[in-house]
Amino acid sequence: MTAVGRATIARWLNDEIFGKCFHPALDLGFSAELKRVEQNIRFFAAPPPNQDEADALTAKITQWRLTTMEGLAYRLNSAHAAQAKADFIQMAVSNLTAHLMNHLHDAADHGFQGNATSIIELAVGIASHLP
Repeated sequence: MTAVGRATIARWLNDEIFGKCFHPALDLGFSAELKRVEQNIRFFAAPPPNQDEADALTAKITQWRLTTMEGLAYRLNSAHAAQAKADFIQMAVSNLTAHLMNHLHDAADHGFQGNATSIIELAVGIASHLP
């Protein structure tokens, strides 16, 4: 894999998983809405004049995330959450595979889908444990 391929995958993961998903074990629409709320906290805050203010804003967002996840514990620990996470992984694998296939000049090898699955599972694991 070339550096361009790695950068393409990293950009896709950032945009599609970390940028649009609050928690992969929640319903897609609900998770996306919570992520927009999180992003709006930063977007609509006054620009921090110094590093201390920037750190305070980051702490505010982190505290909001932790409080929200604590309040949603009943959903995150349910049987539906495991199915929602599996559905999210399946959807993300097919989306990443399709995205990468658009950029390939040669045919993909037989391990392509398995590699995409491994990458997505790792990213979802990280997204599930973000504070």
